[in-house]
Amino acid sequence: MGFVKAETTDDFFILIKVRSIADIFGNLRSWENKMFNDLHDLFNITLNSSNEYLLTKDFKDGWVANKNARILEDQNGKTVMLYTFADDHSIIIANTDTATKAILDRVFSGTKTK
Repeated sequence: MGFVKAETTDDFFILIKVRSIADIFGNLRSWENKMFNDLHDLFNITLNSSNEYLLTKDFKDGWVANKNARILEDQNGKTVMLYTFADDHSIIIANTDTATKAILDRVFSGTKTK
């Protein structure tokens, strides 16, 4: 867990290491319907009448930095939470595309073959 410095705030992220994506893929998809409820406090999101609909809103398919992602958006299309499979052994959960891209750049830049 950590923070990525953004222009006006610090974006929170979670980096999860797993044996393989195949081991966790089904469980992660099953967790989607509770993920926001379980993690909103860590992401400093206070539940109230204007955003409690996010507790039952579905994640949708998307892309972040050329990686498949599952994204939870608010009613205005702004990303509230997302997760992406960074590589075969890593999952990033974040609240912005910017944080996800920064983690991909920082953590995985040394793993690229030249």
